Amino acid sequence: MTLSYDLLHERWIPVRLLDGTFDTVSLAGALTGAGDIAGLADAHPMAEVATLRLLVAITQAAIKGPASERARRELYEAGYPHAAVERYLAEHAGAFDLFHPTRPFFQDPDLARVMATENGSRSAREQKTPTPASDLGFPLMAASQKILHSHAHFGSDRHLPPGEAARLLVAYQAWARGGKVQIGGTGRMGVLSGGLVVTPEGRNLAETLLLCAHAASRLGTPVWEGRPVGWLGRLTWPSRRILLFPDSASGLVTSVIIGTGVEPQEKLDENLNPDPMFAYWPSRTGTRKRVLVQPERATWRDITALFQADAQTKAGADVLAEARALLTRTRTGATRMAAVNVYGAHGGAKKDLPALWVRDRFPLPVEFLEPGSEAVVRLSSRLAEADTIDRELLRQLTAAFQRGNASLTFRRRGYQPAVRPRATYWWALETPFRVLLADYARHPRDPIRLDAADTAWAAAVRTAAKDCFRRATQVIALSPRSGEPLIGAEQALDRCLNKTFP
Repeated sequence: MTLSYDLLHERWIPVRLLDGTFDTVSLAGALTGAGDIAGLADAHPMAEVATLRLLVAITQAAIKGPASERARRELYEAGYPHAAVERYLAEHAGAFDLFHPTRPFFQDPDLARVMATENGSRSAREQKTPTPASDLGFPLMAASQKILHSHAHFGSDRHLPPGEAARLLVAYQAWARGGKVQIGGTGRMGVLSGGLVVTPEGRNLAETLLLCAHAASRLGTPVWEGRPVGWLGRLTWPSRRILLFPDSASGLVTSVIIGTGVEPQEKLDENLNPDPMFAYWPSRTGTRKRVLVQPERATWRDITALFQADAQTKAGADVLAEARALLTRTRTGATRMAAVNVYGAHGGAKKDLPALWVRDRFPLPVEFLEPGSEAVVRLSSRLAEADTIDRELLRQLTAAFQRGNASLTFRRRGYQPAVRPRATYWWALETPFRVLLADYARHPRDPIRLDAADTAWAAAVRTAAKDCFRRATQVIALSPRSGEPLIGAEQALDRCLNKTFP
């Protein structure tokens, strides 16, 4: 018996409805009913943004555009193209069957033959077999690798319901980490792996999809129409060749083969062909560089890279600049984005690095996207103040320990304690910063309210810095040798605080 799992009509996409309740819908239901859905609500953040990009790809493939900013504005003003999407899904219905015998969705049916051919020249001990389906769970890593915030069990034999397998399949293709795979040797990182991915959130899913639609000069084709090229190819890039194996009796996915992905026909270069959903910093060479996921750095510390504070620097995420153009240049300019969502996962295959993913959400009034807006300039200044105090903390902690303990040997850059007390400084500032951001979002043009928010932030930085210093220096035994350097370091920190926050 031939199994089938029609992604167009089976319910597999978790969503949040406008009334606040949660449901699971089909691919067709998510697109044709996008106006009644608040947004995607996948418990797996990497699957959530990968599914969103899939929906964007289908929407843009259905209308074969937009090819220009003018066409993009016209599309946004006209509203979500439900009729065109319905026609497109009907035309390509056969491409969205997860278990199709000859062209399963986002998979390579030839992998089983390739594995059998390779096994023909191997001994019994070297024979390769499909691995447990749970290996599809992101992030895929070596069994010895550290895991943070992951409920996947490497090597377990848990069978996956088809809907869960479909979500993990879409996520894997977008976020695959570099490393060895079963077929083909070593696979490259997925197109999203390593960087911070930004998506604007509208009043409903329909508006979110229109805000994310990119006006590409070369729209290209998605993977289900042929070899992926152009913008649609990037949205649906097959980073891996994958084949799922379902159980004929239960329909559950029991095992999987994973091979290297499709080699690109065009270079996926960040400067030649940038992804508008990435956040970028300007570089000294005149180009720009992606904001990368850093395991020891909170996302909010790079929040100004999400905003187009200055168009000349090319900083930020293009998708937000494009969203601002829609919201301020169309007749629906009064609309405000609900938020900006940020996703990320650490790339690479180093076993000493933790498997970490990022899922964050920030308020985002249109004023935050205005070039040179006071709100963004103030945000940049507040973060610069915190960085200044962080550097002074390192300097004075180093001084307190080195001068008070002359017999200690210090390596590399001075005092580097195992517990890293400065991490407590940034941890203490996260909540105050989110309060500051919310105040800026509520009153982006009210200088009195903004000044009050700045005052509260200054008090929070002072408290966090002094608490961090005291906690870090508790281990110093007071003596004639250590007392004077300790007092001097604390006084120097106070002077820096007073200078930064007069």
